Amino acid sequence: MSHHLFVAGIDTHYHLMGAGPPVVLLHGFTESGAVFRPVRPALTGYRLLCPDLPGHGHSTLAPGYTRLEDYASWLHQLLEVLGIEAPVLIGHSMGGYVALAYAEAYPVSGLALWHSTAYADAPERRINRERGAAFVLQHGVGRYVAGMIPQLFPTDADQHVQEVLHLARQTSQQGIVQALGAMRDRPNRLAVLQRLAAPVLFLHGKRDRIIPQVDIEEQATAVGPHARLHVLPQVAHMGMYEDPDACARVLNSFLADCYPDR
Repeated sequence: MSHHLFVAGIDTHYHLMGAGPPVVLLHGFTESGAVFRPVRPALTGYRLLCPDLPGHGHSTLAPGYTRLEDYASWLHQLLEVLGIEAPVLIGHSMGGYVALAYAEAYPVSGLALWHSTAYADAPERRINRERGAAFVLQHGVGRYVAGMIPQLFPTDADQHVQEVLHLARQTSQQGIVQALGAMRDRPNRLAVLQRLAAPVLFLHGKRDRIIPQVDIEEQATAVGPHARLHVLPQVAHMGMYEDPDACARVLNSFLADCYPDR
């Protein structure tokens, strides 16, 4: 069901459904919790929380948010209000960056990076974030996301591009600028995963044009035996649309590891 709560100065929109151990699905940049609709029905036996990040979807903007730690603090306050402790976090793209910042400060029962990475931005990527912020301020959200969203799919003509564009246009202009800055300045958080006393999943797409597969393979090896890596051969950066059945199977298997006594 769809809900609103006023948390940390933000009118926070979220979906909460099901019963069982808690699982939080964190969406990516210029998305909203709605991107998980294709996989939510298959994740049964869990209490699923899908919030819209500040400045995204139907959640209002938090003007002072300049770091991913700000988003993690907001999430922690939301979970406290909802009575959720030590959830499994599944973060897609930017949602993975928020999940890492959260896991650095608060207990979790597992962490999945879904088309995401623990590495910091490379110098060229940081420059592109700055250019993106300048572009969206000059030309607006519509033109910015029209150039970005097609790159997330295997081909620009993918049938789901328009659906994701519709969600992306809901993101506020300043929300985009702040998120770009927070992603640009994030540190390498590989050590967070290495220290984590809980299962870790890297769910990646072989055709991903955003995050190199070699980076994900390096991270999975570095994290060690409590990490698993699953690469979907026909998927790019939006596996929940491109192959929701395969993604749901991998996630359900991972959740069973996180909650073996369920």
